Amino acid sequence: MKRSSLHDHFFVIKKIYKQLRNSAIKKATNSNDEAERIAFQHLANLLDEEIMNLELSYFIKKMGINVAITDIDNVIIKNNQVKALFELKHRNEDYKRVVMVNARQYMTHKRICKLTGNIVPFYYIFKIEDPSYYKCWWRILELDPFRKVNFVELGKNGSRDKYAVFELDDSILMNELEFTSWLREIL
Repeated sequence: MKRSSLHDHFFVIKKIYKQLRNSAIKKATNSNDEAERIAFQHLANLLDEEIMNLELSYFIKKMGINVAITDIDNVIIKNNQVKALFELKHRNEDYKRVVMVNARQYMTHKRICKLTGNIVPFYYIFKIEDPSYYKCWWRILELDPFRKVNFVELGKNGSRDKYAVFELDDSILMNELEFTSWLREIL
């Protein structure tokens, strides 16, 4: 979902996020189950962070400043060294022909790789819960800032966006056992 869609309904969305946050806090406070308390408190924290992200981007948009805002989901550090950067994606289906990533986000991640001399590996990690698969699978795409990439525009009206398109051969599809083994190997 494009953040601009959220900006169009900023006050309503912020109100709903706060209601969900307050409900999570109330459930955390009233629960006698430790795991439930932890889960609801964590959910409240995530909603707080998302509210702040939404506010920041909304304020910047109101100022008329044309910028792209993106993040990196995980920075993996081992022995005080950055070992890997992860961008996590969830898919309900595996497209089976190509792997697509938001173009603006990809270009920002590509710049980060180039600025760091491509020393720290950057991975897109897709969790795929395609009903045609027996269990969830993981698709790993290592960002190579020097790889030639094609771009396409998809979507309709306000949901139209540009995507970087990768061949399936550029990625690796793994089951959970293979994925955890891969993680152990790169870390």
